[in-house]
Amino acid sequence: MNNEDAIEMYTELTRILREFALDWIVEQVEDDIRAGKAEQKRATIPGDRRDALAEAPPSGAKISRRRPTREEEFTALRDFSPTERLELLIDATDRAVQGAANLESQLLNMEVFGGVKIVLAGEEGDNVSRSLDAGQTERRMQSVQRLSRALAALRLELRNGH
Repeated sequence: MNNEDAIEMYTELTRILREFALDWIVEQVEDDIRAGKAEQKRATIPGDRRDALAEAPPSGAKISRRRPTREEEFTALRDFSPTERLELLIDATDRAVQGAANLESQLLNMEVFGGVKIVLAGEEGDNVSRSLDAGQTERRMQSVQRLSRALAALRLELRNGH
């Protein structure tokens, strides 16, 4: 998948997530993107002549006039590529949707919560409530599995074209 396709897919997936009130997934991924991708880098650093004298060769050997150097490893930040951005969004979407569905399924399987109404609090104090229902939960789990397969196929296309 080329960069233009990755940008287009990222834009479309963010639109869909926002349409289904999953803005928080997009916001978290965009926070990660703004922070940048950490990478290990190596650099040759000029050393100090005093370091070279401390490690002086035995008497009679020539001392090099070259300035001593040493390798240093450090972490640097860089921008994510369009394909890396899309992969972050795909992974975050998959984890969030599967996590919520698995939580619902586990709550339903616990006898303590059987038939109890769970109240989900909205961001602005709005409360949305619904009862856990085995049939609805099973349909949601099937939908989540289909979505996960679609995201896996997109991830595979992204990696094969990368």
